[in-house]
Amino acid sequence: MRRARLAAAWVLAIVLVAGVLILVEAFRSPPGYSPAQLTSERRAQVAQELVNGQLAPLYNEVQKRQPFSWTVAQEQVNEYLAAMEEIEVNMPGKGGKVRRFMDAAGLESPAVALDEGAATFMVRLRDYGIVLSARLAFDMTPERDLRVRLLEARTGRLTVPTALVSGWLGKLRGAVGSPAPETALAAAGPVIGRLSPADLGRTLASVVRAIDGTPVPTEIRKYRMRLAGLEIRDGQLTLRFEPTGAPK
Repeated sequence: MRRARLAAAWVLAIVLVAGVLILVEAFRSPPGYSPAQLTSERRAQVAQELVNGQLAPLYNEVQKRQPFSWTVAQEQVNEYLAAMEEIEVNMPGKGGKVRRFMDAAGLESPAVALDEGAATFMVRLRDYGIVLSARLAFDMTPERDLRVRLLEARTGRLTVPTALVSGWLGKLRGAVGSPAPETALAAAGPVIGRLSPADLGRTLASVVRAIDGTPVPTEIRKYRMRLAGLEIRDGQLTLRFEPTGAPK
């Protein structure tokens, strides 16, 4: 009887220790989580740099109907995420949607890590201090559609079971609705100022639907261009574009 009680006590102790370790891992930030910390002046500057230094040249190149590449660094992406409100102000339509969404969802401090051919998207739950992350890989189908694969999801440093993540993705796909006929790039006009939060929202919704689901068409119909390739290496994301008449 005494031995049985002692064994039960050891089992209980092991369970308690394991529970504490799991809890600690859940509250630890995942590797690579480093959201940009910007002053208000720097956020305004970053918003202008995105529009004038990244998006405007992208649209100028698209209109030429010649193959080209477009690259953005991890540090730039994280600065853009930190300046989302200021970026939204530079687009047509009502501002404040990004902040209202983040506040309603209880999210803050988004960040991205680009390494080893994948992108890890991370965000902190404001009320709990826990960082949620999803690691995604991107590749092109033979038809030049964009395929998105979920490699891993974590709560802090604790891996979330695949079956649970699949259920969440199904609900998320249902929440974003049916696919739009065009992506933001396809719908936008030649003036960068016409790119609206709604355009970006449609593109993000398409990417969400594509996670372990239907690939996203990448043709920019207005300019007869398409995304030909995507590469993530050394902290940089590079997109390659080509005319739709180019061989696949």
